[in-house]
Amino acid sequence: MSTPEAVREHVRSFIAEQWSLDITVREWWRRMAEAGLTAPSWPAPWGLGYSGSQTRIVLEEFVAAGVIAAPDVALGFSLAGPTILAHGTDEQKVRLLTPMLRGEEIWCQLFSEPGAGSDLASLATRAVKDGDHWVINGQKVWNSLANMAQRGVLVTRSNVDVPKHDGMTYFCINMEQPGVDARPLTTMSGDAPFCEVFLTDAIVDDADRLGEPGEGWNVARTTLSAERLNTAGRAPKGLITLRGGPKYGNLDRLTGEVVSGTKDAEPRFSGNAIPARKFFELAREHGVNNKPLVRQHLAEYYSLTEINRFTQQRIKSMIAAGQPVGSVASISKLAVANVCQYSREMGFEILGAAGMLYGESSPHEGQVQKTGLSAFGARLGGGTDEIQRNLLGEVALGLPREPAVDKDVPYKDLKTGTQRSATS
Repeated sequence: MSTPEAVREHVRSFIAEQWSLDITVREWWRRMAEAGLTAPSWPAPWGLGYSGSQTRIVLEEFVAAGVIAAPDVALGFSLAGPTILAHGTDEQKVRLLTPMLRGEEIWCQLFSEPGAGSDLASLATRAVKDGDHWVINGQKVWNSLANMAQRGVLVTRSNVDVPKHDGMTYFCINMEQPGVDARPLTTMSGDAPFCEVFLTDAIVDDADRLGEPGEGWNVARTTLSAERLNTAGRAPKGLITLRGGPKYGNLDRLTGEVVSGTKDAEPRFSGNAIPARKFFELAREHGVNNKPLVRQHLAEYYSLTEINRFTQQRIKSMIAAGQPVGSVASISKLAVANVCQYSREMGFEILGAAGMLYGESSPHEGQVQKTGLSAFGARLGGGTDEIQRNLLGEVALGLPREPAVDKDVPYKDLKTGTQRSATS
């Protein structure tokens, strides 16, 4: 295993040899991908097999050198990539992972449906085999950046004559075709990060199927496991990141232009929670840092964020040791949801009456309020709190499973309206 010093020296040498302010972002990302530094934790030849701590060193060196980091390909690296690595053929890995690593394509996830959220196996979107391709019809919802994605991971109903878990098939679908209609959904924060996607005679080649027909549930479990683990610590401060894919217009920008613009940009909050140390600054700025109750709540919030950080370190150590993460991922997901909820309450407590304002003319351009309004999503996305508690109870504690009257019933015989429409 490479020592921390060896990792630092390797990254520094790569930057010294390959970084230039006169090349395009596309070219820089190509060089990163070929060096295995786009996803360094992935196995060779896609990455370098680095541990979590070694990957952190890579990011720190990117910050120190002021260079652009790996492309943001939405759910590509966190969900689609690990699933393709686990279940894809060699040909699929080359064809699907290469443009992802180069930032040329971004990915979305097409799992949830209006009638199948936490009970994913009740999905109704149909896939019918027609020669060497499949015809897809149905609807998906809560799909992050589906309107900007070039590809998506898709779970479908391919067989209605067997129980619901046995009749699913998993695909990697081309999002840029006439049969795919991604419509943005505006949340109460004013953003539109999610879409509802309508699939009407959309086509997927059989070569884009992951796993055998009917094995979609097993493949999907890999994605779901990766989703619960997708709560890693924050990137190092100052990391320069850009969205990949052609729709964002970053691929053919000069790296020098990007870096120059980043230096002039004001730092902004992001995500569903605000860092504890940022709250310390906000409390002082708003003159409430000496109020006993605020100080107590700040201490509680800091404790929660530290506990979450330790949980992430535990997960990284388990992964590095080859140990199954299992229920620890559910513990982490619940911890993140608690942090986000507390962040919302903390932000509005510090702002006071100003928290009722919103928009660019409000304190901090409304970023604290927007983050607060987004906090609720952490309890839903990636598996609801209730699902995580069920997993902990049944898997970790060995409690009896909830009764499942439909376990051995063919899907076509289930009696909800969604299933009847799927078989008509």
